[in-house]
Amino acid sequence: TVSVVSLFCLFVTIVKSLVNFVLSPLFKALTLFGFLRDQSSSI
Repeated sequence: TVSVVSLFCLFVTIVKSLVNFVLSPLFKALTLFGFLRDQSSSI
């Protein structure tokens, strides 16, 4: 059971790092897109 728990913890850590790796550039791109859209609409 200890090996299963450690494997699960490792899996969760890997998934978290992958999610952060994928979502942070996506979030930056979305905020940048929203900023550019606001700038173009204000002109």
